[in-house]
Amino acid sequence: MNAYQEITRRLEQGPIYLFTVVSGSSLGEKVILQDGEFISLNSGMDQFWSAAVMLADLTLCPYQYEAFGEQIFVERMVQEPELVICGGGHISQELAFMADYLEYPYTVLDDREEFANRERFPKAKECICRDFKETLEQRVFSPNAYYVIVTRGHAADLECLELVLKRPYGYVGMIGSRGKVKKTMDALKEKGFSQEQLDEVHAPIGLPIGGETPREIAISIIAQLIQRKNADHPASYIENGMREVLEQESSGPRMLLRIIGKRGSAPRGIGSRMIVFTDGNLCGTIGGGMIEYKAVEHAADLLARGVEKEVKTYRLNTETAGALGMWCGGEVDILFESC
Repeated sequence: MNAYQEITRRLEQGPIYLFTVVSGSSLGEKVILQDGEFISLNSGMDQFWSAAVMLADLTLCPYQYEAFGEQIFVERMVQEPELVICGGGHISQELAFMADYLEYPYTVLDDREEFANRERFPKAKECICRDFKETLEQRVFSPNAYYVIVTRGHAADLECLELVLKRPYGYVGMIGSRGKVKKTMDALKEKGFSQEQLDEVHAPIGLPIGGETPREIAISIIAQLIQRKNADHPASYIENGMREVLEQESSGPRMLLRIIGKRGSAPRGIGSRMIVFTDGNLCGTIGGGMIEYKAVEHAADLLARGVEKEVKTYRLNTETAGALGMWCGGEVDILFESC
C-alpha cells in the first residue's frame, strides 16, 4: 500500500492532518495525525515526526512551518461529502439533478418503492427502499456525509433528524415551516438533545432566496451545501474522481501536483491538487490558465526524466506574469511528486 492509498483509507474513518516535508533531502516524506494517533508513512523518520508534529499550529491549516531545519506543509483533509437524501419526492428529484451536474455522489432513502427506485434516480449511488429508522440505525455512511431531510411528513422528518444527530455528519438540514421546525426542536429537547446540537441543524433548510417551486427550493438547498462545503477550506477535500485514481495501483508513472504556498492573488488556494499522466490526461485542477499549462508541461518533463519529487515556484510579478499571460501579481509554490 502506497502513501496515498493509506491516506484515502484513513479519510474513510474521519478527518486527518497530513504533514509533508517540502524542502531538503527528505522532500515528500509524510505523516498522518488522526484522532491524536500518529501514523507514519515512512520508516526511519518516526523520531523526527514525533517532535515536529508537536510544533504545528493546526488552527492555521493549510500552512507551512519550520521544524528542525525542515520546511513542513500541513493541511487538514476530509472526505468529499456524499449526500444522503432522506425522502424521494419532487424536491429530492430536483436536488439529485443538481447533484448529478456537480458530480456529488448521493444516496436516496425512502420507505416507498415508488419513490426510491432507479427510474426516479438513475444516477444515485444507491436507492434504499426501507424503513428510515432501520436504515439510519444500521447503515454506515461517511463521517462527513451531508444529510438532507425532505421526507413526506413531520413524523418521518423528526425520526430522521433524531437518528442523524446521534451519528457523525458534516451537514444536516431539514425542510419545513418555522412553526414545524420549532415543534421538531421542542420535541428533540424533550428527548435530551442540547441546544448546541440543535443549533447545528439547518432548518428551515436552504439559503433564504424565497424559493417556491421544488426546483427553486432545491437550488436553495444545493447552494447551502456548497456554502457549507467551502466553509472549511475547499482544498481540504480530495475530489471523488481523484480519490479513485489514488486508491488504484498505478499502471504507469503519474505526477501529483499540489499548491503548498501562495502569496498574493492566484487562481486556486493552498492545497489544490491535480494529477498528470504520461499520456497527457489530467485529473483535477490547480487553477487552469497559463500557470496550470506550465506546471503540466513541467510535470511531463519530470516524468520523462524519472524525477520523483520537486518544488517549483511560479512568480506572477509584473514581468513574469506578463510572460505567463496573467496579471494576478502573486506567487504559487507547487509540490510535484510521483504517486
